[in-house]
Amino acid sequence: MSRKKILIIGAGGIGSFLVQFLNKLNIYELTVFDSDKVEEKNLLYQNFNRLHIGEMKVKAINSMFNSGFTITQPYDVVVDNDFDKYDFVVCSLHFVFPRFPVFTPETITVTI
Repeated sequence: MSRKKILIIGAGGIGSFLVQFLNKLNIYELTVFDSDKVEEKNLLYQNFNRLHIGEMKVKAINSMFNSGFTITQPYDVVVDNDFDKYDFVVCSLHFVFPRFPVFTPETITVTI
């Protein structure tokens, strides 16, 4: 059975925990996008620890949950055609501006 491909945009308060939960199911191929580094202030509400401070969030996630199917990528830009290869896209960004490429009419398509 082929794994469903999920893109998680944002590895912070929602994304960092979502990766943990989806990883446990062992049925998805995950790609995590986040160009941010772990800061001390993130430790209160994100799924990181002190050893991750200063490290790229995607690298920290990969070190915690790398079980052969979690793929992490520190892309600086996500463009519309990046979404085509995924079955599902989760946007867990807290800033509004980066969400615009995600929520265009072309990308709001749900197939059930």
